[in-house]
Amino acid sequence: MKKADLISYTQDFISLLFQGLDTKIVRSIVLFGSVSRGDFDKNSDVDLFVDLYDEKNSDKVEEIIESVKFDFEEIKKRKWNLRNIDLEIICTVGNLLSENWKSLRKSIESSGIVLYGKFNDDEEKTHYTMIKYNLSSLEQKDKMKVIRDLFGYRKEVNDKTYEKKGLVRELGGRKIENGVFIIPNERSKEILDYLKEMGVEFEIEEIWSE
Repeated sequence: MKKADLISYTQDFISLLFQGLDTKIVRSIVLFGSVSRGDFDKNSDVDLFVDLYDEKNSDKVEEIIESVKFDFEEIKKRKWNLRNIDLEIICTVGNLLSENWKSLRKSIESSGIVLYGKFNDDEEKTHYTMIKYNLSSLEQKDKMKVIRDLFGYRKEVNDKTYEKKGLVRELGGRKIENGVFIIPNERSKEILDYLKEMGVEFEIEEIWSE
C-alpha cells in the first residue's frame, strides 16, 4: 500500500461523509497517526480528527459518521478491496483548539495532514478544494440549472447582452475540465452546501497552488 492510495481512500470516505454532514459546523478534517507519518502497515487504522467549531455537535456528528461507515463498505468492496486496501477508519470528533485536545494537537501539528479546511496554513501557497461532480442522476432541467448556477451564462436578447458569472467565479474558483473545478478552500463550504441541496454526487480533494 502506498501513502497516496490511503489518502485517496480516506478522501473517498470524507466525500461520502459530506453528503450527509452540514459542512458549516466543521473547521477541518485532519489525517494523523501512522498513515500521515508514513509508518503504517496492513494492520494499521486510518486516524481522522473531525475538528468542529463547537463540541456540542460532537454526538450528532459521531452518529452520522457511524452511518457513513456502513455505506462506505460498498465503496470499499467495489473499489478498494481490489487494491487490497481495507483499513478501518477511526474518527475522533471534537474542537481541536480546546484544552481537551492539547496533547493530541501537538502531535497533529507535527505530522498531521489536512484533508479539509484549515490547520497550519501554508503562507506561501493558496489552499484549494478540487471538486469532481457527476450530474448523471439528475433530470435534464436540473442539470442545466446546476451548470448555469455554477458557471454562469451569457445570452443576447434584443441587442442586449445578459451575463451572469456563476458561483465558481464569484467565489474565486475556476473550471479545470468538464466535471471538475477548484475553489479557494475557505469558500468551499458554500459550493458543497449547494451541491448537496441539488442532489449532486461529488468527490473532493485538497490541493495547494502557488
